[in-house]
Amino acid sequence: MEFLNIINVKYLKKRTDITVFVDKKYLTTHNFRDFSETILARLPGIKLHHCKNNLNIPVEEELKNTETAHALEHILIEVIFQADPNAERLAGVTAWNWHRQPTGTYLVSLRYTNRDFLEPALEESLNILNNSIQEYPALDVAPAFSLLNN
Repeated sequence: MEFLNIINVKYLKKRTDITVFVDKKYLTTHNFRDFSETILARLPGIKLHHCKNNLNIPVEEELKNTETAHALEHILIEVIFQADPNAERLAGVTAWNWHRQPTGTYLVSLRYTNRDFLEPALEESLNILNNSIQEYPALDVAPAFSLLNN
């Protein structure tokens, strides 16, 4: 499923900027059944991430309904942290401006520049993200059954 594409990877002196494009149907994780649970089972270290968000909620709650590119940011940070013994104080920011760029275009910036680890980590992160997507939420059939029983 090609729902997220890497458009560009730009290595700067103190950070790496990754431009991604997410299909409009997949902009957020709220329609991905058990997404947060699946990601956290695969990468439990994400629970330790400090995630600045508007609601000031823990990352495991944020992953239930966040931008898919933001989820990629956290997955990538965790994969790098596990792979690179010298990776310290990793940080990332996911931003977008759909007045200037097409809807679905995000910039994921990481305070990390080691290509030897970043490139394979990005590939692995995309695999994890792809394998964690279960497109539709579980159906709640309880209301229908309660109507049948009345």
